[in-house]
Amino acid sequence: MTPTRPSAPTLLAPPDLGLARLRINGFAALKPSEQLQAAALALHRDLSVEPTNLQLAAQPAPDSGDVALVAFYARPVGASATIATRLLAAMQPGKAYWVDAPSGYIVSERGAAAVDFPGSQDQLPSVVTATLSAMGTSATVQCVLVNRDRSLISDERVAWWVAASGVVMLDGTLPTTTPVLLRPPPRARLSPRRTRFDRALQASAVAGIICLALAAVQYATLPAVTASPTTGSKGGHATPGALLDRIGTIAPDLVTQTQSATYASGAWVLALPDAVEPETLRRAERAMQANGLTVQSTSAPGPRIRVQLP
Repeated sequence: MTPTRPSAPTLLAPPDLGLARLRINGFAALKPSEQLQAAALALHRDLSVEPTNLQLAAQPAPDSGDVALVAFYARPVGASATIATRLLAAMQPGKAYWVDAPSGYIVSERGAAAVDFPGSQDQLPSVVTATLSAMGTSATVQCVLVNRDRSLISDERVAWWVAASGVVMLDGTLPTTTPVLLRPPPRARLSPRRTRFDRALQASAVAGIICLALAAVQYATLPAVTASPTTGSKGGHATPGALLDRIGTIAPDLVTQTQSATYASGAWVLALPDAVEPETLRRAERAMQANGLTVQSTSAPGPRIRVQLP
């Protein structure tokens, strides 16, 4: 059985195909899949091109590793043809290619655009004028006429355009190159980046939990103490474990975020991570005050809360 050969790719040209020159720092050093991702993001950033059904090809500009030459196409829903282009090779410094002049499209190092040419006018089409003006007026700037319709553009008209624009115009062909396939950009997979500060916060949280666990064990192993007359609801002191249990019952979320806890003079001082919001701290403070505890809090140099019996 003779194997089926894959069909040749469909070569696109403007206006269906878009060409753009985009600045992407470090583009040449990226992997091919990363270049496609970066090009898709830059198209959305600079030209508002939506990534939905987008197919593109990208390569570094010959004059800069921080510049990408990008060909892109919005594939219609349900289309399955393989798309390719040869026009990336036509994006050359100091040269423009006007294909199928006087209509067709024009390609320069800045990008590409379709050309609308009313046959009755003698002036250059406005899009061609804008493209050539953006390239400057250097003697090295050239406009190559590819497949010129000589019945509409005579040699005399070309000479008049050269004099009017200051740009050399000559007949020629597009650069011969292998078609470049357009592919959908890989989906970016984002993972949270952990810094040294994140690891330090995690270590502090683990240390705080260990301290609370040791305090609870120490409380459980303490012998029973008979309450003295000075231990009352006013001006007295509760045992550390009992007070800590009461705090944990009233504000459990606060206790689980505690990095370290210190007990002195009948009061627990809980040190909290910087990420704790002031509103969370105030809410816990009001809850404990409503349950008969004396509470003080501060946010400098770090969030802390001091809790004792009244």
